[in-house]
Amino acid sequence: MSKPEKEKGVKMNIIEAIKGDKNPINSSPVKILYRNYRHEVSWRTISPIRIYYGENKWHKGPQWFLVAFDLNKKEERDFALLDIKSFLKE
Repeated sequence: MSKPEKEKGVKMNIIEAIKGDKNPINSSPVKILYRNYRHEVSWRTISPIRIYYGENKWHKGPQWFLVAFDLNKKEERDFALLDIKSFLKE
């Protein structure tokens, strides 16, 4: 197996482990202790959807993100994996 094929397999395993049901509102909620771009730390209850490597307007420079439905804010958000301090399964 080539390196890209091996990496793809690892990425798929991570995605399958976190995404749960394809409907984000019905997937298993997870609590994360998260530090936002203003360095404010708080617990967030989310339903993970997928991960990706890239950047956005709040996080400059390429990095890994977890896309999730934020159950408190009732909208989809991108969470920088580097800024997730802790996970708790609900």
